[in-house]
Amino acid sequence: MKDIKLMIEEYKSCLYFNEDRYLDALQGDPISICDIGTDFAREQNYENAVQCWLYLDRNNKADASTYCNLGVSYYYGNSITQNIEKAVHYYQIGAAKGHAYCQYNYAVALEYGKGGKENKEKTIDFYHKAALQGISEAIDALCRLGCYDEMHGLAFYHRRFKGVSE
Repeated sequence: MKDIKLMIEEYKSCLYFNEDRYLDALQGDPISICDIGTDFAREQNYENAVQCWLYLDRNNKADASTYCNLGVSYYYGNSITQNIEKAVHYYQIGAAKGHAYCQYNYAVALEYGKGGKENKEKTIDFYHKAALQGISEAIDALCRLGCYDEMHGLAFYHRRFKGVSE
């Protein structure tokens, strides 16, 4: 495992280098370190990306975005051994913190029993939470599961994207 200071120094050669982010990360700012991980991932340097996010997790500095990034990394095996159970674990933490994509990914895992048992009630709950944050795939899933018919699904889209409250 690389030292975080070395990782931050390597960031200077990243295609998506940002001076302010770099300086904030040197001061230990967790959001900047997470964003540096995202910049590394954007240039497909998944090893450094995952190391940034794992550093935050190990040091109890991770936010919902960090958990989402770790979930995706474990799910697809990006520079880390693929582990669906760990992916679902990180999605669950991020979902509890209100991260829309974690809520959606956690709902998918619950629906199909990935990383645990299927749970229709929780599946619908987390799809609904993600849908309320504008995740269109969650709205589609709710329609597919019979929670909305096509017209209600379209009305939901309309309200969400026109800024009309429920």
